[in-house]
Formats: sequence, C-alpha cells, structure tokens
Amino acid sequence: LKNNSSFKHAYFKKHSHRIMQLFSKKRLWVKLARVGVVYDSRMEEHRSESDNGEEGEHPERPLRMITCWNSLKEEGLLNLLVRIKSRMATQEEMECLHTRSYIEAMEKTATMNRRQLDKVERKYDDDIYLNNSSFECARLAMGCMVEACARVAAGEVSHSLVIARPPSHHACANKAMGFCLMNSIATCAKLAINGELMCHDGCHAEAIERVLIVDFDVHHGNGTQALTWDDPNIVYFSVHRAFESRRRWKERTFYPGTGKSLEVGGPKARGSIINLPWSEPKIGDPEYITCWHRLLLPIARNFKPELILISAGFDAACGDPLGGCDVSPTLYGSLVKPLAELGPVCLVLEGGYNLQVLAEAFPTCARALLNSPPYDDSYLPVVDKCKPSALNDIMETVYAQLPYWPCLGDANAELLRDFDQLAKRLDTVSLVEQTQEDYVQVGSKRTKKKTAPPQEDDSSDSIITSPIANEKFNKPQQVYPATIATATIPEKDQDKTLISDIPPPPPSSK
Repeated sequence: LKNNSSFKHAYFKKHSHRIMQLFSKKRLWVKLARVGVVYDSRMEEHRSESDNGEEGEHPERPLRMITCWNSLKEEGLLNLLVRIKSRMATQEEMECLHTRSYIEAMEKTATMNRRQLDKVERKYDDDIYLNNSSFECARLAMGCMVEACARVAAGEVSHSLVIARPPSHHACANKAMGFCLMNSIATCAKLAINGELMCHDGCHAEAIERVLIVDFDVHHGNGTQALTWDDPNIVYFSVHRAFESRRRWKERTFYPGTGKSLEVGGPKARGSIINLPWSEPKIGDPEYITCWHRLLLPIARNFKPELILISAGFDAACGDPLGGCDVSPTLYGSLVKPLAELGPVCLVLEGGYNLQVLAEAFPTCARALLNSPPYDDSYLPVVDKCKPSALNDIMETVYAQLPYWPCLGDANAELLRDFDQLAKRLDTVSLVEQTQEDYVQVGSKRTKKKTAPPQEDDSSDSIITSPIANEKFNKPQQVYPATIATATIPEKDQDKTLISDIPPPPPSSK
C-alpha cells in the first residue's frame, strides 16, 4: 500500500496507521481500480427562476450535482479518484445525432429575454426550463461525457464517473424533453462505434464494436431508445415505470409513456432494445435484483460489451418525490458492481431529486467501481420475494426477447416451465368464460347468441401482449414474428393478467 501513489494523499497520511491496522486484522487487501471523475461548477448556471433556495423550487436544480460532489469529499472517495478535465462538446460531436436546426435554435437562447425563453419552453415540453446559460451547460455536459468515455476507451482509466447536468436520456434529435436538452449518452455510444471519441489533448480512442447502455432511471429513456433504435452494435436496456394505474393503463401512463416490452429495435437490430416496464408502483430491491440476474446479466454476458454506459437515475429510490418506488439507496452499488466486472463503465448522473438519497447512492456507485469496501452485495435473486405483478412484467420481457437472446431460456428454465403450466390453466378458464358469454338470458330460458361467422385473419402481425395468456407461447416463431416492433395488439389482450389472479381450473363435467 505504501508503494501506491494514492498513499501520498493527505487522507491516507492522516489515517495510515488505522488503515494498516484494519487491513491486517480483517485481511481486506483490495486492489483499487483507477476511476476517473468529471465535474465542472459552470453547469450549476442552468437553473429555473424558482431556484432561490426556498421550498417549491424546481426538482432538477443545481444542488443535485453539488450534493454528489460533496458526498464524495465527505466519505474520502475523492482522493481515490482521478480528476478528468472538463471541456465543451465540439460542433461535430453535437451534430452526430442532433439536427443542425435544433442546435442553432438552442444556441439562440443565449441572447433571448425572458418572454422569448418562455415561448421556446412551451414549444418543446412542459418540463423544460431555459435561461441564457442553458445551452452552454448542455454543451458542457456533453463534452464532459465524451471526454470521460474517451479516457475509458483509450485505457487511461478503468471506469469513470460524470457529475453533469442537465440530464440527457429524454432528449431527441430535434426536441428537448423531460429536463433534458442534449442526449450525451447516445452521442457517446455512436461516437465510440464510429471511432470518433477524442480527448481534449488529441488522444484518439479506437473504434468499439459493442456498446451496452444500461438505464435504471425510473423514467424510460425515450430519446436514447429513438437515437439507437436501428443500430445492432448498441444494446439499450431500460427498467422503468410504465403505468400509473394497472387497471386504467391507457388513461394514466407514467412519463414519458414509452418503453413497452414489445419495443425490441428496428428491422436491422431486433433484440437491441430491451425494455422492462413496471406495471405498478412501490417496486423495491427484490424486483430490481431479480430482473438483473434473470434478464440483464445473461444478455450482457452473451453480448460481451467493450464499453458500458450507465444512465444513473436515482429517482426509483425510496423517498424520491417523482419516482414512487421503494429501492434502497445502497442497492445501486450492487447493480453497478456486476456490470463493472463485465467491462469498462462510464456512469453519468441522470435523475434523482431527493438530496439525501443522492448523498448516499452516488458514493455507493463510486465504491462499486473502485472495488472498495464496504458495498452491499448481500442481495440474492430470490423470486419468492418479488411481487406477482413484477414477476409477470419480467417474464413478459423475457418472452419478448427470447427469440433474439436464447441465453434467457437457460437463465429462466424453471420459471418458463411454471409459466407453461399457468398458461394451460388460463386457457381452460378463458374457454369456460367464453362459453358462458355465448349464451344470453331470454325470459326464463338461456339461448345462444347469434354471432357472425369468424373471419380468417392471415396477418402474422397480430400478437398477444402477455405470453401467459397464450398456450402457443412455447413456439416463439409463431408468437413473435419478424415484424414484432410494428405489430398491432388486439384489444381483447390488452388487459394484463397477474399470476396471482389466475383461478384454479374448473371441475370436469364428470
């Protein structure tokens, strides 16, 4: 440890005796990874007019990134990190995915008055706010992300942390959405694939063949999905809330209303988009760790990414004013740790609007990347602890991705067998209900309804949303055709059925 350059820091000089004593007793000889961090206080200039330090200020405020930075300082982690210099994104980097007209429109906001800025805000989204420094902050956030990814791709650091704002995963090619102005994470993925990642000192990173984007923000990253929709070299995984109410999912969708499990990618990249939408709120630790081990990690190990980009949104944590979930802040380290073992990671701050949660969750992710204890790795993928609705959501995504990722069959063999039995029971119950509906009460007699003869449907695009409602789901080639992304969903199958709601089979006629 004394031969390590990090031992020269004041923190280790002050506590060197206690650290050596602890390591000798507990045998915690750990080799720390070389992790970079990017932070620039100029991004604090992006703020709404209500950000005056009082109650009722905008949830996406400068205190978010200040809290993340101070938490690294207070826990002594900043001395273990390598500081990466921040920079502005170049014009070529911004135009990689965003249209030139949109960039020019955002650039003009630097000289607008308040009335003109309000008009631009209403043009894009209700959740967007702008001031004269917003475009510069968005450009700086993208530049910091590109710089951190370039350092990781060049091998100068093993992983990197990016504390930047405004966030990025909702921003589209020509539209700002959901607090986001420029999509930094999708831009970095495209630049890495094209071999165009450049450091500020001219260091050039080689082209990367496979990039994995993991988005655990409670809101779906519709912008990132749209910008990487038809790229087979980029796999995008998102776990998010989809519906405010399960019974009325049409009327009450969770923002932004996208990210269904049947959205699997463009014609050239089937299976490159993996969405896990939670159909109910109050999702907690068992559900997240189960979806990690049952869905994400088998795909990630099979894909073998050369670069992993994480949209780290902490608004699914318990106590967040916008998320409505019950994830423990310490769980995020257990989500990041297995990804760091698969390849180099670049983690960027997205959502998360509870400052106390940010102060606890962000250092946990830093420890996981540093390979520095303590981090909570005691969670086990126990299916029995999952909510029935959450397990149903996970298996719907598994069935949607099974034709493109056969490795999911090995990871979920037991559950697939159980769902096979449940599907047969559900088919029997549906047959009885349909038979009862075919008859109508006329006076004291029951007569059969007069219905038109059924018409044959030769279209192969119609599919069933819930695989447990179809006894043919064990034949992927029939249930999930090649045109799955543009398939229409019959109205009779839009009502999802929970596992716990499936009644036992009716008694036989004997």
